[in-house]
Amino acid sequence: MGTLTNKVALVTGAAGNLGRAVSKRLAAEGARIVLVDHHVERLMALTAEIGGGAVGETADLSSPEAVEALIGRLEATVGRVDVVVHTVGGFTFGKPVHEESLETLQNMYMLNVVPIYVFCGRIARHMVERGTKGK
Repeated sequence: MGTLTNKVALVTGAAGNLGRAVSKRLAAEGARIVLVDHHVERLMALTAEIGGGAVGETADLSSPEAVEALIGRLEATVGRVDVVVHTVGGFTFGKPVHEESLETLQNMYMLNVVPIYVFCGRIARHMVERGTKGK
């Protein structure tokens, strides 16, 4: 048995390179995996590949309403979340900073900062309310 047997692990950005590797490792350690990503085809392929009761979900992690809806779906399908790994993010600058647009910076902020605040804050509240202990 793995170290995460009988635990539910949620991975955001699961269909990306880092998220995929983390998801597979957590599954190998015995966790039931909840995969969250906005790339539907890659998400469904990874969900099937992992098997073992893995759940694939899509949600806009920068939207409080979408995150609350996701948490509601998770309560109905897996009941609780014990482990969260947030791998959503990226880097879009392609020019020197003095040539880059403010729009590019705003897009990076929406990709890298807002989902952490919105998603992680709400899932943490959910976990605390259910008595999940942190480490």
